[in-house]
Amino acid sequence: MGVTTSSPDQLGLDQDEPVVEGVRVTSGLLAQLSGSRRRAVPARPSGPPIVVNEPPGEPSRTEEEVLALMRRDRELQQALQRSRRAGDLLLKAEEDEVAAVNQLVSDLLQKEYRGPVREAPCRREHAKCLQCYQHNPADPLKCATAVQAYAQCAHAAQATPVR
Repeated sequence: MGVTTSSPDQLGLDQDEPVVEGVRVTSGLLAQLSGSRRRAVPARPSGPPIVVNEPPGEPSRTEEEVLALMRRDRELQQALQRSRRAGDLLLKAEEDEVAAVNQLVSDLLQKEYRGPVREAPCRREHAKCLQCYQHNPADPLKCATAVQAYAQCAHAAQATPVR
């Protein structure tokens, strides 16, 4: 797999310009790829096409194929940038929408929903039970009737559905 080349003068190439991975990148090539003309490049002589160095075992690509691939790569990069910009805009819009919906839900809940206001059951029995334990720290068995009343109230409260 050798490289078929023409003389650099015939192609308008400078000897001192760098070669990147088997492709000679010239200012004329860059200008041609960007769509502008900095200097006139003479037409390539007829004959076998210039082939770019490829790793062994892979098919060789002609200069035209390489240029087409480079153009396609540039187009894909531009499309990717546009897609990322659009994605960022969509994410921003989504964040704004989520914030607006959350605010509406919060406002609606504050205005419309009122949880059931119900006094805690058995407050009186609970207070009597605590008071008995505080007055009888040495003999808590004296509070058995207060504890039993509190337990009965608690069982009754559990059996009653919340309204």
